[in-house]
Amino acid sequence: GDALEAQCFGFLAVRALRGLPLSLPETTGVPAPLAGGRIVRPGPAAE
Repeated sequence: GDALEAQCFGFLAVRALRGLPLSLPETTGVPAPLAGGRIVRPGPAAE
């Protein structure tokens, strides 16, 4: 249930942080390995 979903998102997050692809031609049919997007970090807190 929830623990498996959390583990999956953690796995995907680590791959994204390391710049590894999340989607591969062999598994999804994409033309080339694809990353999962961008990691956007928060800026300074507004006062």
